[in-house]
Amino acid sequence: MTQLNPYGNNIKEDPAELLESDRVEQQLSRLIMTMEIPPGAALTQSYLCELLQCGRTPLREAIQRLATDGLIVAVPQRGISITPLSLTDFIEVQQAELISDPACFSLAAQRITAEELGQLEHILIDADRAIAAGDYGQLAELHFNYHRIVGHASGNRHLAKAMNSIHLHGDRFAILAWKQGAKNAAQTWSEHREMFEALKAKDPKAAEQKSREHALKSNERILAALRG
Repeated sequence: MTQLNPYGNNIKEDPAELLESDRVEQQLSRLIMTMEIPPGAALTQSYLCELLQCGRTPLREAIQRLATDGLIVAVPQRGISITPLSLTDFIEVQQAELISDPACFSLAAQRITAEELGQLEHILIDADRAIAAGDYGQLAELHFNYHRIVGHASGNRHLAKAMNSIHLHGDRFAILAWKQGAKNAAQTWSEHREMFEALKAKDPKAAEQKSREHALKSNERILAALRG
């Protein structure tokens, strides 16, 4: 299955090229990832069709794909339940992130283009604005796209796919920490700035180290949020 970016930056740039089920999947993914639809919520197909302005056939196709990704649980003939956040899921995501992200950043430091560095710098600027506005949904979009770009820059499609999947599941946990205060969000993006500087310097060891340090610090922030 082709992995879609839930925030719309897919290989198919022209919206006219997207299937209706792709559009529905993107919109529903975004609502889930930004927690505008909260974890554990149960939604009927009728409600979703009205919310997403779509028919039942593209909705069912989108639901099947999102269920495969593990973001939702499909309830036959009824609707969906949004996968809840659990400590077990968080531990698994963090274990995977500690393996995949440092490797991606190390490779990306060797291969990243000037265009990709420019994209990352714009994301960092937008993140500062989103933090100031308290727009955590926007921060989630920026966070996913930051890591998507790094994954692409690594030049390793398997690592890139793994990174996208990990952040597809892990970014909802990050929002929990950010919502506990702007300080957590600011720390997260300060660490992303440090990772960016390592990429910009074309320093694989520093990029790998900064990525690992960020994952460990993020782990601590999210655990504190989960424990209340």
